[in-house]
Amino acid sequence: MQKISTVAHVNLAKGFRGGERQTELLIKALSQKKLKQILLCRANSPLIEHLQGVANLEIYALSGRIHPRFLGHVKLNKSADLIVAHETKAAQWALLHHLFYKTPYTIIRRVDEQVHVNFFNRLMYSKAKFLVAVSSLIAEYLSKTFEVKVEVIHDCSAHLQVNEQNLKKLKEQYKDKFVIGHVGALVDAHKGQSTIIRSVPYLREQIPNLKVLLIGSGKDERELKTLAKGMPEVEFLGFKDNVADYLNCMDVFVYPSNHEGLGSTILDAMEQGVPVVATKVGGIPELFCDSLKDQLVETKSPLLLAEKVLQIYHDGKYRDKIISDGLSVAKEHFPEITCEQYLSLFEINE
Repeated sequence: MQKISTVAHVNLAKGFRGGERQTELLIKALSQKKLKQILLCRANSPLIEHLQGVANLEIYALSGRIHPRFLGHVKLNKSADLIVAHETKAAQWALLHHLFYKTPYTIIRRVDEQVHVNFFNRLMYSKAKFLVAVSSLIAEYLSKTFEVKVEVIHDCSAHLQVNEQNLKKLKEQYKDKFVIGHVGALVDAHKGQSTIIRSVPYLREQIPNLKVLLIGSGKDERELKTLAKGMPEVEFLGFKDNVADYLNCMDVFVYPSNHEGLGSTILDAMEQGVPVVATKVGGIPELFCDSLKDQLVETKSPLLLAEKVLQIYHDGKYRDKIISDGLSVAKEHFPEITCEQYLSLFEINE
């Protein structure tokens, strides 16, 4: 087994969503292990700002006339012992770099969408030294489709920090409200925010002080706002950096995705002590221990979603039990624990 002392992370995404946040968290956790790391990303990637000052990390911001993917091959060359590809474009890049320089690579698969089966993708998955899926569902699919061995390592919670001053203002703003909240890109086919909006008529019948907070932006914002017309309870807040402050104002966190690789935002809500109601799709059920399984509902079922929220609203003891069990789940998914799982997989000893 080759000794690994330098790991190169590749994330060529244009924005900053769940996969990029997990890239950031893993890099920060690994930085505590005295491991040299390199990040290859686009020059305008938010990861650059998020990772400023991280020890033992060198960032290759790719830009210029030459396509950033090709520039990255030349810049990295043979300076890494292992490449970790955090998204699809990065996985394609890692295969090409392996063919050029023989550097072994890992692919982390976070989405539950099917992969087009062709020669290039078969080669990409078969040549990987390690394959990681963030849920058993994804692992099973990859194993069957490409006849490869896949390890399951869940994504982690983010250890989100609360700004006490901002939180105080928000608590005052929503002090008389029962707050139901959601955090996610406003892409309804994926995150299912329309189910939340359609649950409002059922909820307002028993919750007179209802407030529904939708945090995030996306292509379906206009359509969702149209659906919520005439519902003053529903508030669209747009993208927020201080998600922890808003989570701490919520009485229930709802996550009605129509499909989901894992749903690590659920862990953030649990870590902040917020009871969660979610859909039983993709890898989401893997984040719910046996005592929390009753909090899972079918997709596109606003009435069922409302019934679970109302159960929490009416039963304080039940709510406290859900919060306690959720905290236990979140602790099992702290970044340092996920980091140790990757170190074990890579056979890196401190």
